[in-house]
Amino acid sequence: MFNPNELFTRLSEKHPAVLLVDDDANILDTAKDILEEAGYDVSTASNGAEAIVLLEKKAFNVVVVDFQLPDTTGLELARKVREHNDFTLVVLITGHASLEMAVKAIQEAVYDYLIKPVDPSQLKRTLERALEKQTLVLENKQLLEDLKKANTTMGRMDTLKSRMLTVMSHDLKTPLSSIRGYSELLKSGVKGRLSENQKKMVEITIQEADHLNGLIGDLLDLANIDAGQLNLDLRVTRFEEILDKANQRVRLVSEMKEIPVEIILGSDLPMVEVDVPRMTQVISNLLRSSLKYAARGSRVMVNAIEKDGRVDVRISHGGQGFAADKLKSIFAVLKGGDEPQGAQDGLRITLALAREMVQAHGGEIGVESRGEDQGSTFWIKLPKMKV
Repeated sequence: MFNPNELFTRLSEKHPAVLLVDDDANILDTAKDILEEAGYDVSTASNGAEAIVLLEKKAFNVVVVDFQLPDTTGLELARKVREHNDFTLVVLITGHASLEMAVKAIQEAVYDYLIKPVDPSQLKRTLERALEKQTLVLENKQLLEDLKKANTTMGRMDTLKSRMLTVMSHDLKTPLSSIRGYSELLKSGVKGRLSENQKKMVEITIQEADHLNGLIGDLLDLANIDAGQLNLDLRVTRFEEILDKANQRVRLVSEMKEIPVEIILGSDLPMVEVDVPRMTQVISNLLRSSLKYAARGSRVMVNAIEKDGRVDVRISHGGQGFAADKLKSIFAVLKGGDEPQGAQDGLRITLALAREMVQAHGGEIGVESRGEDQGSTFWIKLPKMKV
């Protein structure tokens, strides 16, 4: 079977190949002259056997064949044409038209049929329409092939990305464990007493190591979410427990910037069913972000209440905020959204992970702000545990 690209090349060069098959020499000569003058590359055959020989040597865009040949029928030859090239179109010429003929032509996937005597202008119009259809079919085929190649490439890239993240997480976590371990050793005083300032510095090192370890986990979670492989370890807990753990993770940052975190809880907060470590990471990330952009000497407020059958959490600060046109894209920073001006390590991982993780728990997440330098409020709504 011939490569369909040969047909497409001839179409692009405006020199399509046509095979005329008829046992009437006068018809062949006349049609050949007409089509060659119109720019076609024309070959001729007087019977089915000659046509088969030519079909084995060359790919034709269109085959124009008489219905009745000395050694076969035009319909039988149409079958042979499809065996050589699925994309070659067949135009049948017949001396008599009938419903039966039309049905047979359709059954054999004949593009069109003409009635003798064939008018030259009608023949050229039929071939033009046939080639237009062929062009669309071949272009569509090429687009599908390009799409398959692109999908294959993307699949390989996703696999490579997953492997890279796995290796990276291992390679980063190993030295992080050493950093944390040695810091804990220094903090214990085994290697000598530390001053209060030195202890504070070691504690900050430990907390930042924990934060970086959490970011590595966030990256892996994002990769798993993207691959549809995120597994949540759900358990029933009090939401206060998550807030307490998250607050402890940012305690040193809060003290260093002199920005207290004030938590106000509604009475009788319902129990929630969540992946505790992951939801704790989400809340601590949002607290850390709020502390980063809050003004020194201000405070970060956390309010958690039950509302409309859900736990409604709001984390607010009065420092740097967002312009109205930035709010819609703030949780899409991984796909080109914006970060607050002056960000250092950015909110990319933090906000992307928060959005995906909250949604994975069946919740909602958003941000509100009255404008730049007017503070902002991150809010999360989680379903309470079903009784």
